[in-house]
Amino acid sequence: MGETLETLKAYQLACALRKEAFRISRCFPWDDRRGAEHLRETARQITQSMAEGYHRNGYAEKIQFFRYALTSTLELGDQIGAASDAGYVGEDDRDSRLEQVTEVARVTRGYIRFLERQRD
Repeated sequence: MGETLETLKAYQLACALRKEAFRISRCFPWDDRRGAEHLRETARQITQSMAEGYHRNGYAEKIQFFRYALTSTLELGDQIGAASDAGYVGEDDRDSRLEQVTEVARVTRGYIRFLERQRD
């Protein structure tokens, strides 16, 4: 059986991060529901960009969408840091999530390099 989106390591890690981002968003107070919504949307954008890119035909488009996913991953890391600064997320939880962000970014960069080598 060949590789599918669901077996792609970057996508699997991003899905796990999305789940944690949704959990964190429930810790936001009611008066910052826009912040919680933005956190969830950014987490969704990571996996959605990967899904769209994975199913594109050309390498250039695949690379472009995985770069979008990488940018959203880094944005999510900043949002998690901001949530911690606001007191919505504890330090241990923040550190664990930022480790996840780092790992998703690392593996996504690796997949982008793979695609670039395939293209050349």
